[in-house]
Parts: sequence; structure tokens; C-alpha cells
Amino acid sequence: MILLLWFGICAAILAASGVHSVIAETMVLRQTEIAIKTALGARRPRLVRDMASGALVFVLAGEAIGIVSMALAAPLFANVLYAVSPRDPAVLASAAAFLFIVSLIAATRPAWIASAGNPARGLRGD
Repeated sequence: MILLLWFGICAAILAASGVHSVIAETMVLRQTEIAIKTALGARRPRLVRDMASGALVFVLAGEAIGIVSMALAAPLFANVLYAVSPRDPAVLASAAAFLFIVSLIAATRPAWIASAGNPARGLRGD
């Protein structure tokens, strides 16, 4: 039982690291856009909010698709799970909240760092 718990924790960490790396890479690729907006006078909190909200729309859509897929595939997993239902709202909500928080950090941190830099440097691609 403990081994299965550790496998579940490792799966959650792998999912979180995958989500974090994809979103962080997307934010790094948008450094030129951030530099242009900064050069035109956009403030740092507004830039971070715009970048994060754009990324989190896709995260929420992915979580919704995942929850619906799990609800549809629940009969396949009913015999495998022990002491929990495949449609347990607490488990689904905690997994969705965990991945949302990781995604929020992954979206805001690179945007915050990129918006702090010199816009000329971001436009050159350094």
C-alpha cells in the first residue's frame, strides 16, 4: 500500500514537472513579446497577469478535459482502486488544484523575471 502511495506521489510530481516545463518554456519563448510591451510602457503586474491568464486558460481547459475523461472511464478503474471511488470529488479536486497551483507558479515566475529585465536586451534575444 505504501509503495502504491509513493507511485501515486511520483506520478503527481512527474505531471507537475511536465506542466511546469511546458508553461515555463512558453513564457521564455514570449520574452520578445514581453520586451515589446515593456518598451511601450506596460507595467510589470499587468504583463504578468496577461501572460499568466493566457497560459491558465489552457490549463483549465486541460483539467476540464481530464476530469470529464476520468468520469467517462471510471467503470474501467473501479476494480483496480482500493477504498476510493474513481469519481471521488475530493481526489479529483485536489489533483486539479495541485496542478493549477504548479501551473500558476510556472506561468508567473518566468513572466515576472522577463518583465524585470531591460527591454532592449529582450528584443535582441540575449
